[in-house]
Amino acid sequence: MTDGTGFTPIPVLEVDRTDPSRWDPVRPNDRGRVHIRLLDRGWPVADATLDHLAGLEGPEIRRELDRWADAQPDPIPSRWPDRSCDATPAVSVVVCTLGRTEELRATLTALLGQDHPDFEIVVVDNEPRSGRVAGMLADLVSPEDASPSGPVPVRVAEPRPGLSRARNAGVRAARHELIAFTDDDAVPSPGWLRAVVEPFAADENVGCVTGAVLPASLDTEPQWWFEQAAGFGKGFAAMHWGQRPPDRRLAGWVRPGYRRVAFPSTGTDFGSGNNMAFRRRVLHEVGPFDPALGAGSPTMGGEDLDMFRRVFLAGHGIVYHPAALVTHTHRETVPALRRQMYGYGLGMAAVMLKQLCSSDALRLLRLGPASLRYLLKRDSAKNADKRPDFPAELTRVELQGYLAALWVYPRARFATRADRKAG
Repeated sequence: MTDGTGFTPIPVLEVDRTDPSRWDPVRPNDRGRVHIRLLDRGWPVADATLDHLAGLEGPEIRRELDRWADAQPDPIPSRWPDRSCDATPAVSVVVCTLGRTEELRATLTALLGQDHPDFEIVVVDNEPRSGRVAGMLADLVSPEDASPSGPVPVRVAEPRPGLSRARNAGVRAARHELIAFTDDDAVPSPGWLRAVVEPFAADENVGCVTGAVLPASLDTEPQWWFEQAAGFGKGFAAMHWGQRPPDRRLAGWVRPGYRRVAFPSTGTDFGSGNNMAFRRRVLHEVGPFDPALGAGSPTMGGEDLDMFRRVFLAGHGIVYHPAALVTHTHRETVPALRRQMYGYGLGMAAVMLKQLCSSDALRLLRLGPASLRYLLKRDSAKNADKRPDFPAELTRVELQGYLAALWVYPRARFATRADRKAG
């Protein structure tokens, strides 16, 4: 595997297809590649790397891009949005951080620019002794700056390590019934919050909403590899999962969500933790985020997938709403990506092992052969986007994480027994 130093950065551009001059800023790199995030009034329509533009001049590039854009299916439902029946509900936004100062600053700046009329920001400092988060927040709202355009972020300290513990601390501190989460390496679009609460307003049975997560940049080869292997994309159509049909107001702009192998046990169909929201009462009903799962725990991930599964099995609807868009800064270096892929395998396997200790074990065992094919086959939905030059080592590292869960997850359960007793 190379170190990524010979890679030519791929420009990532966001354009609105209703803008007549949308292609003017497009400048492919010297290999003829450019990554286009195509929107229509805030709704993502397509997100793809075009790699056949080498040697083309301006008018030729625009014609080629027009052909590409015209070939994209239109996922925007004719009845979206239906905002005539409800006021936009208030929402708390929880951002958990270890103090990645500049990344966190970008996240909070984007949150302060939201077009939502009533929200608060709760920043959970999961490494409070460093003082980094407190210092950054003081600087963000310092008297020397202009008055912030949104609410003043509230800092909550959670000294016990682990993303699940930090998320739970954020839920306890939040004031509103709706609680949204994003990460300190993600930047929400200006309409993110308004979009993420729309399904809740349209259907009382919706307990969770997730949204689109697209790459902020493709400046390094590891970021390019991540998009091929594990990118957060879930498509551009609004989807609904539930044990009963959606309410009439919601049914007009969602379609049934797809259900891959081992649904809903993996939780991966629903979305990801850097762009999700819940009703507070639903979180109280199903219980807190599991401290044996998640970044900062021995299992390194999976707390979001476990929560999605629990919310669905408790009978609440889940909606994926692409207009609730955030961009994510992928890991830039090979060592960071290796660790991330290992953690993805480890966290996913830990989520499955947790269920093998439950009454769902027999069903999961029956799905074992199909799940292995999905994980290992080159043409499965999981692996189909990997290009021929994708490093096999990254696939092996992820599989090593799956195997490591056999001894790591029991250790994580033992280490968090005090949390379960307190709960």
